[in-house]
Amino acid sequence: MGDFYSVVIAKTVLYALKLAWIFPVMTFVEWLFPVRPQSFTPRLRSAVFWVLAAPVAGATMAVTYYALRMLGGHALITPRVWFGWDPITRGASLVIAPIVGAVIGDFFFYWGHRAEHAFFWRFHRVHHSIGELNAVNSYHHASEELFRTVLMVLPNALLFSPDVGPT
Repeated sequence: MGDFYSVVIAKTVLYALKLAWIFPVMTFVEWLFPVRPQSFTPRLRSAVFWVLAAPVAGATMAVTYYALRMLGGHALITPRVWFGWDPITRGASLVIAPIVGAVIGDFFFYWGHRAEHAFFWRFHRVHHSIGELNAVNSYHHASEELFRTVLMVLPNALLFSPDVGPT
């Protein structure tokens, strides 16, 4: 069981660190090119949400991956970038792998969001009621992360192995 906690904590921290750049970078870009003035409160609320949401998503992916391994299963796809000598193949895989990952991730995001509208509107409408919308504050309700985890993160974790090497 010690291995379980180590894997979950490590994967959660790694995932949260991968997301850590989003809030400051997007806030800076919006400060440079504002569409309309923004108060500090929505940004602070967003920062708190991101600090809590990133570990939840990371832990979900880590637990799913670990549970699959313990049950003798594995994710359906383990994407790899080919780093052989052929520069054309290597270059193609470096371009294609992220694009395929983005398309599939967006597929789950789109249909997960549609499911929230169709079946969980009572909770999801909070997401649509934000008065000062910006790049990082579009998720302010705990149910958003719960539904996103079940409808978007979990299918990705079942489909793609997190052990993707340099990809």
